[in-house]
Amino acid sequence: MAPLLMATATSFQPPSVSYHTHSLALALASTNNSNFKPFPSLCPSRRFFVNTPTPVNSNRCVVVATSNLNFPLISPDDNWGTWTALFATGAFGLWSERTKLGRMISAALVSILLGLAASNIGIIPHEARAYSIVMEFLLPLTIPLMLFRADMRDVIKSTGNLLLAFLIGSVATTVGTLVAYLIVPMRSLGQDSWKIASALMASYIGGDTAQNLNAGSGDNSAVLQTATALAVSFAICKCGTHIVQLLKIQGGTLPAITAIVVILATLLPKQIGYLAPAGDAVAAISIQVFFAVLGASGSVWNVMNVAPSIFIFAFIQVTVHLLVILGLGKLLNFDLKVLLLGSNANIGGPTTASGMATAKGWDSLVVPGILVGIFGISIATYIAYFFGIFVLKRM
Repeated sequence: MAPLLMATATSFQPPSVSYHTHSLALALASTNNSNFKPFPSLCPSRRFFVNTPTPVNSNRCVVVATSNLNFPLISPDDNWGTWTALFATGAFGLWSERTKLGRMISAALVSILLGLAASNIGIIPHEARAYSIVMEFLLPLTIPLMLFRADMRDVIKSTGNLLLAFLIGSVATTVGTLVAYLIVPMRSLGQDSWKIASALMASYIGGDTAQNLNAGSGDNSAVLQTATALAVSFAICKCGTHIVQLLKIQGGTLPAITAIVVILATLLPKQIGYLAPAGDAVAAISIQVFFAVLGASGSVWNVMNVAPSIFIFAFIQVTVHLLVILGLGKLLNFDLKVLLLGSNANIGGPTTASGMATAKGWDSLVVPGILVGIFGISIATYIAYFFGIFVLKRM
C-alpha cells in the first residue's frame, strides 16, 4: 500500500508525484472537503480519490491515490515464471551468436548482461528458489556433459607441441594472476576477493565451454543418446557428491565431478565419447541458464563499483600471460602460430581455438586446438582451486 501523502498550503498547490519501490503514490493538492468522489481509472487495480476544490478558504488539502504496481513483475515465488525467464535469456544468448555483435561478445556475456538488466529493472527477482537449484544441481550436472570428450590419451597423442604451448600458457596465466593480485588486490570485494581472482584464473586456463563441436552427427538415436548422457551425468554427480561427503572435503564437489568424468572418458573413450554430441547440446543450454542466474543475482550499482578493479585485474592478468607465453615460447623455439593457438585455447577455450585454426588455414591444428581446449577445462578448476586456497587466500 502506498504511503499517505499530505500537503499543507495556504492556497491551491500544483500536482506533485511521489514514487515508491513497490507502489506508486500520486498526490494532487486540493482544498479541504469531506466529499471525496471516486475518480474513474482504466486500470482496475488503481483507485483514485480526488477532492474537488471549493471556494471555502482553508489551509489544508489531502488527496491520495494508490496503485498496486508491484516489482519485480515475476515474483520470487513464481517458479514457472522464473524458469521461463531464465531459459528465454539463455536461448537469446545462444541466438545472439548468429549476429556479428553477439559473436564478438559471446553468448555467455549476453546471457549475463540480459539477466543483470532484467533483475535490475524489476522484471525478475534478485533472489529466487530457482537460482539455488541452478547453482546446486544444474551447474554440477553440466560439467560431465561438457567433458565427455576429455580422453587424456587422445589429447597427449594428438596435440604434440600445441599441448606444451598450452601448458606454458597455463603457467603464464598463473603468473599473471599472481602479479595482478599483488597490483590490484580488489579489496572492494571483501574477504572473498581471492575467489574472484581464482575464478578469473580458471577462465583463462580452461577458457569458455565447448559448444556444438560436433553437433551434426546425423545419428537417428539422438533421443536415446541424450537420455543416456543425462543419466550418466546424474550418476557422476551422485558419485562425486558422495565422495566429497565421505571425505568431508569442503567445496570439493565440482573438482570431484570433473575428476570422475575425465577418468571415465579416458578409460572408456568409445562409450563415453559416443555421448559427447548430446552432451554438447544439452550443456550449451544449461550453461547459458547458469550465466543468466549469475547476471540476475547481481546489482548494477555493485557492478559499477567493482567492475573497474576487475577489468584492470583481468587486463594485467592477460597482458602478463601473453608476455610470458610468447617470451618462453621464443626461448624454446616454438612456432609462433602454435603459441598463439595455445594462448587462444587458454583464454577462449576449444571453440575459439578451433575457430582460429580454421580461419587462419591451419587445418592440421583444428582438432588439436579442440583437444587442448577440452584439456584446459579439465584441469582449470583444480589449478585455480588449489592456487586460490594455498596462495591467494594467504596473501
